[in-house]
Formats: sequence, structure tokens, C-alpha cells
Amino acid sequence: MTRCRDIIELLSKQAMTLRELAEWFHADTKELLIDLEHISQIIKPGKLVMDPSVCRTCGYVFKDRENRRRPSKCPKCKAEKVSEPVFSIEI
Repeated sequence: MTRCRDIIELLSKQAMTLRELAEWFHADTKELLIDLEHISQIIKPGKLVMDPSVCRTCGYVFKDRENRRRPSKCPKCKAEKVSEPVFSIEI
């Protein structure tokens, strides 16, 4: 199976961050971002779910962000303690 198929299978079973996927597949995050973009195009719309990043200091939620990377800092409080987005696939 290809890595994209493996990612689809894995994210169907459990939610993971980009960093966790990189560790699981021993791959670079840039490669996995490309894979996630490809996956979002080959599966039904809305099936690849991204739970947004959250500022751990003030609780700001990056709900309208399309970028799949972790934001560097919070626009509200300027803190750099921001969680990574979590990916999953709804069946």
C-alpha cells in the first residue's frame, strides 16, 4: 500500500497530529503535508477533519485557519504555546 492509503487507514482509527504522523511513518512533515493535501482531494469532501490549534495560554481557537501547520504564535496574546492541529478521517 502507498503511504497515503496507510495514512487514511490510520486516521480512520485514531486522531493524530502532524508530528505524530511524522514519527509513525519516519517521514518529514513537509512530505506529510503534501500527502494530507492529496488525501483531502481523493476522499469525499469533509471526511478529512482537522481539529484546529488552540493557544494554551489564553484559549484562542484558530478555527478559520486553512493551513495545516501549527501556528507560530497566538494573534490574541502573542504567546508561543500553541497546540498542533489534530487530523482524523470520518467514516
